[in-house]
Amino acid sequence: MDTTRTGPSGPPAPHGRPARAAGAALGTTVVAALLAACSTGGGAPGAVEPTATGDPAEGGRLSFGLGYDPTCLDPQQAGGNDSLNIGRQLVDSLTDQDPETGEIVPWLAESWEVSDDATRFTFVLRDDATFADGTPVDAAAVQANLDGVAALGARATLGASYLDGYVETVVEDESTATVVFDHPSAQFLQASSTMTLGLVSVDSTDLTADERCAGDFVGSGPFVLADWQPGGPPPWTVATTTRGRRRSRATTGPRTSTASTTRSCRSRPCARAPWSRASSTPS
Repeated sequence: MDTTRTGPSGPPAPHGRPARAAGAALGTTVVAALLAACSTGGGAPGAVEPTATGDPAEGGRLSFGLGYDPTCLDPQQAGGNDSLNIGRQLVDSLTDQDPETGEIVPWLAESWEVSDDATRFTFVLRDDATFADGTPVDAAAVQANLDGVAALGARATLGASYLDGYVETVVEDESTATVVFDHPSAQFLQASSTMTLGLVSVDSTDLTADERCAGDFVGSGPFVLADWQPGGPPPWTVATTTRGRRRSRATTGPRTSTASTTRSCRSRPCARAPWSRASSTPS
């Protein structure tokens, strides 16, 4: 294979991550909810108590207060910031983008190679990542997800543009997948860091688009959907709970996050919440 670049890459082309920052209405409410979730002491309910070390903690509940009632919780279909920021908690992505440097860094993929003409992207996956149902995040899952996004067509509001020219995903082996385009795709490596191309389980790709919009899918992220009550009067809320084992984002340097104490990041640094520019204690 003609490959010349390996991850992590340099700064990507400016095609934008659509939901790196949320709207003002979401920001105030959600950050407050995260801070409450990060409480580790035995004070009053909802009280925020600082931690001495900032070490990540297992478990917790994350409640979102939203500015409008989402119409779809599937990040591969959603186009609005409120919906996408919920989806970010439910799915991990092949790569991450450092919010300060713009560098693409490993996440579910620990390395990658890009061909000279930017038509073939080969990802080598971590061997410890699982979906919430315990099934592995492997090359077959990458194939099922990207084929599924392409099949969604216009329902994949953002994904359809990210996969412009998509031909196929080739399963090289259990942990290696090559994504093929029929013309150069300068944007795809950056697009692989978005929640829109976040991964759901193979079985979830077989669900109907409407079932997935209702939240009936199994994700690869740190949280699983606990409750969503759409269609009622405001305030609208979506509640998620942490699942057993968290596969952290692998980063190239220390990062901080107001959400990091709700995640078990094992021996690797936690990453900043994708819509939060604020920092608290080092993770």
